[in-house]
Amino acid sequence: MRYKILKEPLYAYECLDILQNIVNGKSIINKQERIIRERGHHVDIEQFFHKSLALEKHVADNINFEISGFGENCAEMAEYLFKKEEFLPESLVHAVFYYNHLLGCGIDNKTLAILAVVMEDRAEEEGWDENPPNFTDGEFFSLIDSIQASPAEKYSLINLYHRFDTYRAYTDALVRHAEELYREKMPIFYPEAEIFMEKARNLFKERGGEVFKEMFSVTLDDDCEYLVYPGLYNACSCQFIAVTVSTPSIMLGLHLQDILNAYNAETIDRDKASAFLKCLSDNTKQAIMQKLKSGPLYGSQLAEMLDCTGANISHHMPALLKLGVVHARKENNKLFFHLDGERVNKYFDDAKSLFM
Repeated sequence: MRYKILKEPLYAYECLDILQNIVNGKSIINKQERIIRERGHHVDIEQFFHKSLALEKHVADNINFEISGFGENCAEMAEYLFKKEEFLPESLVHAVFYYNHLLGCGIDNKTLAILAVVMEDRAEEEGWDENPPNFTDGEFFSLIDSIQASPAEKYSLINLYHRFDTYRAYTDALVRHAEELYREKMPIFYPEAEIFMEKARNLFKERGGEVFKEMFSVTLDDDCEYLVYPGLYNACSCQFIAVTVSTPSIMLGLHLQDILNAYNAETIDRDKASAFLKCLSDNTKQAIMQKLKSGPLYGSQLAEMLDCTGANISHHMPALLKLGVVHARKENNKLFFHLDGERVNKYFDDAKSLFM
């Protein structure tokens, strides 16, 4: 795997997501809420989204869909292009983005761009990205007629074909406008974004494609050069963009690793909280902690106070030491055991998350 680390985001695609959310009445906060539903509210997820929300709000408050030179129906065009329809896997604006990718590779083929979005499964199954087919107009209309859609829905696809140049020009102008607004909010992401991408550079230099294998179970062992961008609006996800022979791109979310680390740490804490409850359910371990509340004791003192053998104390102590609720310190040739009250309180708090 070869790679090139970029310091600025892939503005067009981040603006695409922002505009789609605005037109569809959605928000990046929906992703935040989904993560909380799936993983629980035990990690402060909001901290990883507040800058993305500020960016989204700035664009939403200042975007003007009425682009000069496109008449009085700009709002209708935006709705038509960016609205997610049930009969399509993606909104129609993706056909414009796909076309722009094709054009960058020297392929001028709007029929392929439209069909790749409309017939996503077939495109993937037949490998249209690797071997772009060149559909005739007749083949295009025949394929549109074959999809499961109403006459009105099919007509909307034919309309895109006939007015493609206009819709593309409008999309490009609108995205440029959104990008200007995006750039106005860029300072809120610095210097955090620069530090993040420098860490990414060092990580890729050290680990290469293994980074993605460990994080996402994705193996990138080809000889392609990948362009790696910071994901600032999509700060908690990783997106791969690969179209035909163009250079594949990766948008690496600014806070993706933070979320993974937080949940990994939470999993460890919950496991330890569960082990702590198990210790409490054992009479001897619970009695040891209760006796140590009054102060440090050594093994034979505990054995005498609990009316048990020193071997019994030695049997139970390792689990308490491993959890860190008890610490051992040697004083005057005797091994004293101390209770860590703060750690005990933390495990009680963590234990609540097992049931709430």
